[in-house]
Amino acid sequence: IMQARYNAYLNSLEKYGLEVNSDYIGIGYYVAESVRVHIPKLIEQGVTAILFSHDARAVAALTECRDRGIRIPQDLSIIGFDDLPMTEYTDPALTTIRQDRLSLGKCGYYAMNCLLNKVPIGSITLRATLVERQSTGPVPEKPLILKAPKNSTPKIKSKKTK
Repeated sequence: IMQARYNAYLNSLEKYGLEVNSDYIGIGYYVAESVRVHIPKLIEQGVTAILFSHDARAVAALTECRDRGIRIPQDLSIIGFDDLPMTEYTDPALTTIRQDRLSLGKCGYYAMNCLLNKVPIGSITLRATLVERQSTGPVPEKPLILKAPKNSTPKIKSKKTK
């Protein structure tokens, strides 16, 4: 699934004549940690919108941005993928890409049935739709200046005692 989403991202960039820049592509295993690492790097490079491979990562990004004082969507647009039920209740409500769950279930049943009956199958492609909510907006006019996260722990210098 991840490879298919990655390929779709690259194909869309090519289709619309946009630059494929590997610096804009971040991969990480731990959601919160990878968001903490990649968001500052992307903003420093002038990125104004981020498409996440899963809604859970996008929701973590909303939290990270709020902690850093980054306004969504005024400073940065965020888009998720999957349209999980929680996404319409985030603040702001998350723009996401929806897959038809009924079609997904039917395809899963079809694939399982074929495998159980030893019938070879190929890949199945489902069409997705954009669900536009409040986490996307126009490109900001001014570049964003990054701040340290509000919940970050300040370093305290200890005094030496004699």
